[in-house]
Amino acid sequence: MTKVNFDTNIHEIEHQEDDLYDDHYEGSQESFLLIFKKWSTKILLWLCILEIIFFPQLTVAFGILYSLFGWMLIDKFVLKKNIVLKYPLTSIIIIGYGLCSFYFPIPATLSEGKSIIFNLDIPNTVFLQGMLSLTVVVISFLVYVNIQNTITSKSLIRKILNKSGFYAAPSDFQIWSMGIIGLVSLFYIYYTGNNTSENATSFSKLLQGFFPFAYCPYFLFFKNLYSRSNPKKSSIAIFLAYSAVILLLAFMTNHRATFMKVIMGLGFTYLLGLFLQRFSFQLFTPKKIFIGLVLFYLLTGPLVDLGLAMVAARAYKNSTSSLGLVTKTIDIYMDDKALDKTRKRWEGIVVTNKRWDEHYVDNIFLGRLSNLKAADLSLYHSERIQNTAKMRNFLYNQITSLLPSPVLNLLDIELDKVSINKASYGDYLYYLSTGDSYGLQSKRQAQINGAGMAAFDYWYLLILFIVMIPLFWLIDLLTFTIDNTTYITVPALTIMPMIMTLFNFEGLSTFISFILRGWIQLVLIYIVLIKITNVMKKFV
Repeated sequence: MTKVNFDTNIHEIEHQEDDLYDDHYEGSQESFLLIFKKWSTKILLWLCILEIIFFPQLTVAFGILYSLFGWMLIDKFVLKKNIVLKYPLTSIIIIGYGLCSFYFPIPATLSEGKSIIFNLDIPNTVFLQGMLSLTVVVISFLVYVNIQNTITSKSLIRKILNKSGFYAAPSDFQIWSMGIIGLVSLFYIYYTGNNTSENATSFSKLLQGFFPFAYCPYFLFFKNLYSRSNPKKSSIAIFLAYSAVILLLAFMTNHRATFMKVIMGLGFTYLLGLFLQRFSFQLFTPKKIFIGLVLFYLLTGPLVDLGLAMVAARAYKNSTSSLGLVTKTIDIYMDDKALDKTRKRWEGIVVTNKRWDEHYVDNIFLGRLSNLKAADLSLYHSERIQNTAKMRNFLYNQITSLLPSPVLNLLDIELDKVSINKASYGDYLYYLSTGDSYGLQSKRQAQINGAGMAAFDYWYLLILFIVMIPLFWLIDLLTFTIDNTTYITVPALTIMPMIMTLFNFEGLSTFISFILRGWIQLVLIYIVLIKITNVMKKFV
């Protein structure tokens, strides 16, 4: 592997002027951005017209304003050539926020004959808070970009990462080796039952950091994103076999996200490649039409049923073996009546003040990407909390628990990490709202607006503004530039689903956790994998 030469002119790599990008990316890249901007806006406008025709309500009209405001804000300040090319990953964070929370809700609900306010208890609050938080995030991003454009000093961290081999392109052998190591760690953790926070050991927590690298072999299709080499033609049979292993592990662990991340990761990475002019954006070729039809069929039929079968099989998780779970999942998948029963239960949840009903759209994939009900629930319960100090204390304990035990002992801080990690932020929010202590281990997922309001009231917007700047900086450190071309490191590609759907997570607690621990862990594990696979290469 050849290291990137950062020592000669680190300033050139980090702070390319806009005209350098313009010269290199003239033509097709600009055309793709223009096509994406133009057609995404046109389609949204037509969908908004259909929405108000089918659901002529004042609250729906506010929802339409919310969607248009969010997408127009991103179109104006983020979907710009010089921005996307210089800051691809941080741009994708905001574009992903816009797509998941502002763009997708209308088409996702319309496709199922519902309005954007379906099953929302306080839709107006959801829309208002969403517009406020997106505005703050965009302003924070623009401030970050301005800071980056004015800094003239060299980046010490970039130079350290470069010397460690972090920015060097791994070989195909290393990519496959990383994937296999990730798969083995995934199997080991779930097979030994150390996948939950209360059962996790220090060793199992370390192995969990290797999980995302199980998806590395798929990056060979996008090789020119992380290296200067173009993708080679590979045997599809090998990737199908590898995918079958991942699917089998998903069955054995009853973990839907295991295979869903493959699909989302490939889609998000392809979109990123289009923005960076790595792939052709000619959509209507026979091959792409065929692939699109196949994907549409899978995502609206077989894969949806598969996800439902895994939900139904979850009831047998503690009473059967891993292989038994595989058999049970397949049995349910092949049983139309069992699937229909699960589907009706999934779609027919009754809403009460003390239920955490996340149902918004029926399609499990769309539900992962676009679910305004999560924001609605978080804001609904945050309004019922009288004492925000308890929520702040819980957040403080969550953040403090990220520190290693030796550091806590050195600082003389007594903290029961196991008890704290048993409950999610959403669990504690639900508990403070309802008094239901039995739900403290349900792993409910809060959302940025409600989670922020519950702890800090409207001050969470200022905290969000501040926290996003170091988050943008760390994410951008996962990219590098050679000859005016931006490349994405392999560890960044492994977390593409997280980057694209970052604001679907719990908000401030997730962001701070990534800054203090997640980013460091990701970088260190990748460097370890580079060293291990380099040694393995010598024996092949």
